[in-house]
This record gives sequence, structure tokens and C-alpha cells, in this order.
Amino acid sequence: MKNLPYWISATTMLFVVTMLFVTTTLVAATLGAQPRETVVGRDDPRSEDSGIARDTIAHAARVPAFVFVSLDDSSLVSHAQLEGTVYLVDFWATWCPPCVEALPALEQVYEEFHPRGFEIISLSFDHSDERIRHFREKRFTMPWLHGRLAGGFSDIVSISFHLQNIPHYVLVGRDGRILAEADEMPADRLRALLIDNVGSGEE
Repeated sequence: MKNLPYWISATTMLFVVTMLFVTTTLVAATLGAQPRETVVGRDDPRSEDSGIARDTIAHAARVPAFVFVSLDDSSLVSHAQLEGTVYLVDFWATWCPPCVEALPALEQVYEEFHPRGFEIISLSFDHSDERIRHFREKRFTMPWLHGRLAGGFSDIVSISFHLQNIPHYVLVGRDGRILAEADEMPADRLRALLIDNVGSGEE
């Protein structure tokens, strides 16, 4: 039997290498699209209590520096002002269905824990302040701090938090360190974290 021409062997090898590259890229994209959750300081980064896949390493031990203009009184709000407070940063938009679906439970948790010192900061990706105000008047009051990230995912705050999608939640402790970070934050999970960090309010 004659040996196969060299060009056939080279073509076959190129095809194999290309297929391996495509397969690797698809797998990486699929894994990257999964909801992220990180709990800083946990021994097992894949705890099964929430049913959500977690990153093995938090991208920041301390919350990134940030500042935004309050939609309610035009004052500047920064991470430095919030030290000593347990707060949740909620990256959202009125046009984001999962963001809106989470609001009833989020309002309940806020009502329950705000008297204990818990705060929420909702940073919107909407294109206008008026759209957010109208949403709060007609849909959910969201009685906490609000700002708008005019640059969307290109906004300096989004870049600082390494945002890849919304909704996204970052729970920050009194010392300015990230307690938990996730694309989903079920109410029972958030309550458990808040009980650990601000107390239940029960005598």
C-alpha cells in the first residue's frame, strides 16, 4: 500500500486541531454562562446549600472602590461612606425580567433587616433616570439607595466589579469586605447571611 500524500496528513492534522479548539471554546463559554456565586472565607467553595455553582476564588476580598450619584437627592454615595454598614449592591435594570422578579422578596428582606442596619444599593443599567423613577412609582417602591450606571457594562463601576451580566448581587460586611457574591440571591440565602452579620432581631 502506498503512503498517503503529505498534504492529506497535514490537512487531517489541521482539522483535528481546529475541532479541538472549537470544542474547548464551546465548553469554556458554557461554563462561563452559568450563575456565579462566591462566598468569601468558606472552606468548600461548592457548598450545596444554595444549589448554585460558585467561583472557587473571590475576585476581591474587599469591595471595589465606587461612587455614584443618588437618584433621590443627587448626592454622591461612595463605598467609604458605607463602611460600618452591611449592605447589598444590586446590579439591575427595569427591562431585566429576573431582576424584577427578585424585587418582592428583596423588599421583604429589606423591611425585615433594615431596622438592624442593613442597606441596599440598586445600581441600574437603564438609559434614563426617569424610567427608574416611573418604575418605582408604578411597580415597586424599592425604598433604598439608587443610582444609575450610564455606561452599562462599560461603566467604571461595572468594570471595577468585573460584571458579566445582570442581575448580580454583592453582599458587603461592616468592614468593607465581600461576604457573598452571586448572579442569584434567594431570599432564604440572604436572610441566613444577614442573621449571621446583623442579627435576627429576636430577643
